[in-house]
Amino acid sequence: MREEQIFAKTLEELSALAKEQGNMLSEEQVTEAFDKAKLNLGEPQLEMIFAYLKNKKIGIGQPADLFIFEICKN
Repeated sequence: MREEQIFAKTLEELSALAKEQGNMLSEEQVTEAFDKAKLNLGEPQLEMIFAYLKNKKIGIGQPADLFIFEICKN
């Protein structure tokens, strides 16, 4: 499998995991997923991935939208 395909598959898997966890992932889950996929990403690439996930309403370490989280919690 090509590196681009592995990258896309890893993002899909992370999105599915986030959905199971209320649209949240930890920073560690993201970095471990890409390490496991043997994709050596630097800090700039990881920051772009975090921004992409947040744009898809997936929170990193906290809910993406704290207001909605508070409503759902109550």
